Parts: sequence; structure tokens; C-alpha cells
Amino acid sequence: MMLAQALFGLTLLSGSSFAAYIPRADPPANCKVLPGDAKWPGTKEWSRLNETLGGRLIANVPLAKECHDSNFESQTCKNLQDQWIFTPPHMQDPASPMAPYFQNNTCSPFPNVNPGKCTLGNSPAYSINVAKAEDAVAGVKFAKKHNIRLVVKNTGHDYLGRSNGQGALSLWTHNLKSIDFLDSYSNSKYTGSAVKMGAGVQGYDVLAAAEKSKKRIVAGYCPTVGVVGGYTQTSGFSALSASYGLGADQALEWEVVTTEGEHLFASPDKNADLYWALSGGGAGAYAIAISLIAKTHSDGKVAGAVLSLNHTMSDTFFNAFAFWQTQLLTLNQLPGFMSAFQTTQTTFAINFISWPGHDSSEVEKELVPFTNYLKAHNLTYNLALSDDPTFVDHFKRYEENLPYGPFSISDLITSRLIPQKVVETNVNALTNSYREILADKRFMVGGAAFNASNARVGNVPADNAVLPAWRDATVYVYSMTPFKPQTDSMETLAGLYKAIDTFVQPKLSAVTPGSGAYMNEASFSNPNWKADYFGANYEKLLEVKRKYDPEFLLYGKPNPGHEFFEVASDGRLCRVK
Repeated sequence: MMLAQALFGLTLLSGSSFAAYIPRADPPANCKVLPGDAKWPGTKEWSRLNETLGGRLIANVPLAKECHDSNFESQTCKNLQDQWIFTPPHMQDPASPMAPYFQNNTCSPFPNVNPGKCTLGNSPAYSINVAKAEDAVAGVKFAKKHNIRLVVKNTGHDYLGRSNGQGALSLWTHNLKSIDFLDSYSNSKYTGSAVKMGAGVQGYDVLAAAEKSKKRIVAGYCPTVGVVGGYTQTSGFSALSASYGLGADQALEWEVVTTEGEHLFASPDKNADLYWALSGGGAGAYAIAISLIAKTHSDGKVAGAVLSLNHTMSDTFFNAFAFWQTQLLTLNQLPGFMSAFQTTQTTFAINFISWPGHDSSEVEKELVPFTNYLKAHNLTYNLALSDDPTFVDHFKRYEENLPYGPFSISDLITSRLIPQKVVETNVNALTNSYREILADKRFMVGGAAFNASNARVGNVPADNAVLPAWRDATVYVYSMTPFKPQTDSMETLAGLYKAIDTFVQPKLSAVTPGSGAYMNEASFSNPNWKADYFGANYEKLLEVKRKYDPEFLLYGKPNPGHEFFEVASDGRLCRVK
């Protein structure tokens, strides 16, 4: 796997053939410096930082540089082309984001896309391979001293581009991989078993470890998502969320470094305001996560099912789709029952059902009203039931190509949380909004249905910063469209985002006034970001931001405080308010 210059070696950016920077005068005082500015740190400063870090400073190179060096003919380049739309090459690289908009085709591995150009573009100039809290402290101090933009990257799963920044110094926490199971942990809100995870632990890491310990943990359906990073910090949901709540509901204690260089621990009992914000209030906004202690749960049997059918966008199908939505009102009242669905212009599927502690015969019984409806309306379906002894066995059954999964990084997405009241009183309008979106063949519609109410989870709204709309949602709905980095231009990409923001999102929002969206799977350019992503929590989150990051060193759109900044035409970050 091609990483940045032998990964841990220091190759100074000033000598790199792919980034010949022309010296510039000092930027405005309200702006960050970029490579080539007179005040950009010189070789000696970067070397001293590298010494402080024990050699863990990385001068980033574009992930696809090898392709341009070899005229796209090397085996390394061909391997990268095959893997480019999947997670492994990007999560193992200290700078490459998993989002085509932020990759910006500035160094594509494909010869027909922006040929002859290979620069870092929007990516950080340097990364620190964080191995301990002191590394993050050193990075924070260096960025502040030299007025350099600071970003945090874990895996790079980020539709919003928060882990990216031109000319930035990145704190790369991906290799903080420790996992320690605790038989007993207690604070004022919880007593029970737990797991302490380094910030770089991914879903497939901890799921495998949990199975060996006969435990379960709430982690993302995409197994390469970092559990401690944007997943838990921006709520996060799972096939187990109907049983135990959202990812943020599992958080017990955060270990962080602040932008003041402090190494802190945050829980309901210490630095409680920071704990609150980190647990659902947005990623990379308040402090740099080093580790997390989270709840674990006893393992056991899990029942499951999948159902699929073909359709032709007929009234008959959409009436059945509306009926399925109403069935979710009943199914969500079953403790632990979670379902996920997806539909295109030609197919509908319940991708999986998860029901821990139950048997497949019970799942089949609960589906009878829906399957009877399908039969009565001559909609032919396939149903497959399953029983597994553990959650990981169940997960493996419905997840492909583990440990990485089948997920493409080139899809564009937006989402909406559908309140229970809308399903109860306005399901036809809701279903019609899906139908109108699906009429554009570029888009599909999917969702996950589960009950994450405070009553089900066993907490109160003040316990964390989870968007309140999660608590009364019957279903989380998303709409997705693919981007083809092998052939598509940035103009095509811009057109797709325009369709998301002006066509898809308004359709979903119009029928769900006052609700919100899942920020991790949403549009970075949503004009209603404050209400949709933070709701009533926003002002309090901004207060926490001001307290622990008073200079707003951690910038990320659409995190709290980003509205005080803009990215100038040359890529530099500037404060405007």
C-alpha cells in the first residue's frame, strides 16, 4: 500500500517535485499561512518538530503520485486504480480523504481525469502520526506558533471534508489502536463493563475483539469507520442501536488534548460540558480525541432476515412502500428490533433485520402483516431468515467483503430523520417525496428504522449532545447517488451536489418540518446546517467551543463556529468575523 513517503520518514515538502511553491508576501493577518508564504516554517523548524515527535512527522505526497511518475503504467498504479473507490488506500494514507469533492481531482490515478496535474490540492501539507497525547500537544503548539491550519484525520470517512485542509498540519490518529476490555467501570451515570479504545480503532477491530470477550459494542455498519472519531462524536448508529442506543449513548469517558495544549479527561463527573459536546455534538470541533471508554454489552443469539422484490415504480408498489413505513411504527416498539431498507427505480429490499435475543420464527411472525400485504397485491418477494449464535456471526452474514466491507467512497449522500408523527399522519406525502426523488434515476432512497428514544436508551436529553430529532424519529432516511472518479469531471460532481441541495434535500425537508439530519451522512453545503445538524443544541455547543478552543483552531464546516471563517480563493483559511 502506497503511503506518504515511506510513512514515517521525513521528506521536506519544500524539495518535492510535485509542489513547487512560489514565495509570496505575508497573507492578511486574519488568514492562515500556506506553503510558499514568507512566514511558512522553514526546513529547520519542521526538522525540530520531527525530532520532538521521534520521527513521526510526515511530509504528505498525493496518494496517486506514483501513477503520474510512471505514466499510469506501473503495477502499483493499476492496483490503486482498482482500489480507488474503496476505503483501504485512503484510510491507510495520512492525508487522502474519502470524499471525491475534497479530493478535487488534483491528483487522480486515472489517466483521462485532469491529466498532467498532481498536487496535494485540498490535503494537508504535513501530518503527525500521533502515537500518544504528547504528539498532539506538540502539533497544536506548532500550528498555533506558526499560524498554520490544523485538522484531525482518523480514517478519512468524511462526506463533509472536516479532516481536510489545504496547507494544513494534520493530527493523524489512525494508528492509536489499543483495545482494553474493562470488567467494571463506574461513573455517576453508569456501572458495568466497558472497553477503552484508542482513537484509531475501527469497527472491524473492536467487533472482532469484542466477540472474543463475549461482548457486543455499538459500532458502524461500515466496518472501517473509526469508532472513536466522527462516528461517536456525531451520534453514530448501528444494527444494535435499537437495543442500546446511538454511538454517542455509549460514551463514558473521553481522553483528549485541547487546542490550549491541555491533556484532559471528560466524563459526566469531570469536564462534563466537554463530555456532553464530544458525545454527539460534531467531530473535530472541541478537542482532539486520544481515547474513549465506552459501554459493552453481553453477547448472545441474534435473529435476522432479508426481503427483496422487483418493481416498476407503479402505484401498487408505492402503496406497499407506504404500508411498510406504517409497519415500522409497530416494529420499532419491539425492544431491539432494527431494520434497514433500500429502493431504486426497479428494486426494493429490506437489506437486513437484526433482533438480538430472538429467533427467526419470531421475526417471520412480525413480518406477516407486510408479507400478507405483498401477497394480496401480487407483489412477488423473496424472504430469507437467519439465526446466529453471536452478533458478529450475524454481522458477517449480512456484511460483504469483511473486514473492509463493500462500501464505495465515491457516493454522494444526504439524509433526513423522519419523525414518528409524520409516519403516523402524513405517510402518503412522505412516500410521494421518495417517489419524486426516485423518478430521477441518478438517486436511490434507503433508510434504517429503530427506536433510539431516551426512554428506550435509558438516558435524558441533557446527558449528551445528540441531535434531539434522533429521539423521536421512526426512520433515518438517506438518498444517494454515485460519482464515477474514473471518468466524471468536477463539473459533473458539482452538478450532483446542486441536485442534492436544490432537489433531493428540499423534498425530504418539506414533509418533515422541524426535524433534522444525520450530519455524518449529509451535504456539506446544506444552507440549513445549523437547524438540521445541531438543532436546539447549537448555542450551548458554541459556548463549549469557545471555552475549550478559544482561538477556534479546530475549523471544520459545518461544525459550530465555522461561520466565522471562509476559505479564500487560494485555499487559505481566513477569519471573517
